[in-house]
Amino acid sequence: MFAHIEGETMSKQCDRLTKLLNKLRTKGREYDIDEVLEKFLRSLPAQWRMYTISIKNSYDLKKLDSVELHGILKTYELEMSQDSKLLSNAKKCAEVFTQGVAFFTPSASTSDYTVTFPTDVSNGHDSTQG
Repeated sequence: MFAHIEGETMSKQCDRLTKLLNKLRTKGREYDIDEVLEKFLRSLPAQWRMYTISIKNSYDLKKLDSVELHGILKTYELEMSQDSKLLSNAKKCAEVFTQGVAFFTPSASTSDYTVTFPTDVSNGHDSTQG
């Protein structure tokens, strides 16, 4: 049984499957491409499930080769990576705003600035009051 290894990228998993298939071919064992692609899609981690279902419904696996499938999956992997980075950056921004960012407001009559701090969300008190 071919399975995903924790922490392995889709590309590494694909390379590992290719090496395995090449070894099996040297021993005289051949597989239909649609059978190999189906097993590979099933072996991907759970976060790929909706995408693999979409691929199975959108493409004829008998007409798709492993290079094409890898390209389709690589595009999705890059999108997931970018989404993960965006989510990480959004979380960092949210942390900054909840940790007492000072807001500088220019005074209308002078060149002074008023400094205010938002309410401390974590403990519910106004951070401007001791």
